[in-house]
Amino acid sequence: MALAALSMGICSASYAETEICKQYFTEMDSFIKEASKHEETKAQVEMLKTQLTEGRKQLESYPKEQQDAGCKQ
Repeated sequence: MALAALSMGICSASYAETEICKQYFTEMDSFIKEASKHEETKAQVEMLKTQLTEGRKQLESYPKEQQDAGCKQ
């Protein structure tokens, strides 16, 4: 299912985002919002929200080049 895509690359809005990460974050936010509407995906969505939050914290310390790589995955 497409939910697995969320856990591959992770990006944050709390640092100087690159354009690639801005696009990625916007897409993932929309994806989570849509997936949250479906009862059968709610447990997975909560797990993925946690993974996204953890990944954001990690990306904040990376150089821009590495941030882009994380958001392209």
